[in-house]
Amino acid sequence: MLIVPPTFDELFSRYRTEMEKLGFTNWSQSSRIGAIGKVTSAYLIDLWSTLAELERQVNPSTARGQFLDRIGEQFGVKRRGSTVASTVSQGPVVKFTNNGVSSVTIPASTRVWVPSDPDLAYLTAQAVQVAAGGEGFADVTSIGIGDAFNIGANQIGAHNMGDTNVTVTNVRPIGGGSIIESDASYRFRILQTIQARNGSTETAITQAALSVPGIKSVVINPGVRGNGSIDVIVVPISQVVTPAILSRVESEISQVIAAGISWRVLAPVNKRINVTVQLKIAPSNTLANIKALVDSSIRGYIDNLRINDGNPGSTFIYNELVSRIMDASSDIIDSSVVVSLDGIQFLQTNLSNKSGERFVTGAVSIK
Repeated sequence: MLIVPPTFDELFSRYRTEMEKLGFTNWSQSSRIGAIGKVTSAYLIDLWSTLAELERQVNPSTARGQFLDRIGEQFGVKRRGSTVASTVSQGPVVKFTNNGVSSVTIPASTRVWVPSDPDLAYLTAQAVQVAAGGEGFADVTSIGIGDAFNIGANQIGAHNMGDTNVTVTNVRPIGGGSIIESDASYRFRILQTIQARNGSTETAITQAALSVPGIKSVVINPGVRGNGSIDVIVVPISQVVTPAILSRVESEISQVIAAGISWRVLAPVNKRINVTVQLKIAPSNTLANIKALVDSSIRGYIDNLRINDGNPGSTFIYNELVSRIMDASSDIIDSSVVVSLDGIQFLQTNLSNKSGERFVTGAVSIK
């Protein structure tokens, strides 16, 4: 039960009652016994307030700041610090295309950024040699910390090389950036850890997986292979699950899973959506000028749909795709859009996926 300090009036009333039992009856403004009572009551209010604050700061549900840090450390849970967004160890993400007639070298620390916001910038982690007419990939790290640097696919479009023959984009989202963990988020992880001490519960498994950097959440599907079996599907911050991340998650879960349970850790299941678009373009423009914009709009929408982890945002909305295509250029007069899922064409309807699945862009044809 939380400590609720009494009010000044309550303390002074109690004081007066006890003093009157001892024979003190003069409670005028100038009485000395009244003045002593007021000073004493004010002093006791401070003590009560201090005691109540101390009680809040030793309770995981109400503690804040450094007091919450001390509680978390007692359970082996440290507050997460600020991190940069990065593609390191996530496979090819940032693509450089050389449209020139000779080979070029993309130096390390080349700056790339989102054209609409030059402050959303990143530096390449290594030098990349790109042949004439070819493509090359580089890892990048954001120039600042925080989740503002977590961006969707096909957002990067500018670089500081000074070579107009070289273009750049990020073919998949960039994630991992975060600010210092808030008290609310940290408190949640501490309380989850306390509950996880029972072991082999869903909370214990979830908390073990979330201890791996780069993991946003997990989807736990019990009984998928009969009683006593579970599948743990990893939901990464950047939507990229590497073998190294899966291995780390498996190692952490193995510490809390009960003997006799059949379990496995899986990456999300990709469901590929192929798109064929027939455009009607204003005479003042050409398909060649608009094609890249439409392609980017399609991939930007589909590839940023959520993994189905029970939260909204994983459903493919057909009309939303058509709207993105039409908004790609004011010179698009009309469009005909045909969509297929894993090679099977479907009608102009929305698509929902199963738990642990996500939609990704497959083949895109623009005519």
